[in-house]
Amino acid sequence: MQVSRQELLQLIKDNGNKGIITINDVPYEITISADNNIRFTGTTWEWEKREVPSAHDDYTIVADDLVKIEDDFTPSLNNQNQFYFYKDINDFTLS
Repeated sequence: MQVSRQELLQLIKDNGNKGIITINDVPYEITISADNNIRFTGTTWEWEKREVPSAHDDYTIVADDLVKIEDDFTPSLNNQNQFYFYKDINDFTLS
């Protein structure tokens, strides 16, 4: 759901002080700091291709998996006034 910065702060608070936003289609876990600012937790996710053998091992299935990673990269939120907010990563994958 696309929300403003002010709406985002309230949604994070209502969601147990956590949530997911996307920046350039990459999901980032966020929380609110003690001084009421949006803070990145360092957790993000990326898509990885995975090959899985069939039950009879006669062919493989190629699937995309969303893999959780820890990342020190912190995107800038200064120029953003609108955000896509998700309650958790499952909410993101269902959208």
